[in-house]
Amino acid sequence: MTEHTLHLILWIALIELVLVASYLLWRRLAAARRLGRSLQSTAPRQVWQRLVFALVWLAAASFWIPGLGVEVADESLRGPALALLIGGAVIMRLSPRPGIRVLGTTGVQSGWQNACFGEFIEWRLSGEHLRFRLDGRLWDAVDAASQVHAELREQLERVAAGRESRYTE
Repeated sequence: MTEHTLHLILWIALIELVLVASYLLWRRLAAARRLGRSLQSTAPRQVWQRLVFALVWLAAASFWIPGLGVEVADESLRGPALALLIGGAVIMRLSPRPGIRVLGTTGVQSGWQNACFGEFIEWRLSGEHLRFRLDGRLWDAVDAASQVHAELREQLERVAAGRESRYTE
């Protein structure tokens, strides 16, 4: 592989990283608009994700701090390689985790999926949860403390009227 080909591959990878990061940022902003103000959020602790994130930043730092051990044969590869490492860390940080659950004033988020209350096929407030069903999906739930039930019920009855599930626990 020639040096020119390697540079071309690295620059294409950087462009792809920018596109993926832009898409993830767009999804995050769109979800924030759909959810409204966050009332309650649950995100499981994922130690492995934090460990990988720290290792990526350590690898990136090793390009800048002499003595940490990264020897780059071709100095012109240092910048693109560092940009790839940092871009990967940014993408990892922007990506929603599978176990995240967010209850907002106008919608919910469950992992990668988010929905406004008006999109619910059925819903019910039971215990400390808002349970809901979206088109083509099984029931899902987000935590909803009993203190927000009155406000939440009012909002749900306004935008998803007649869709409260008759099922009771």
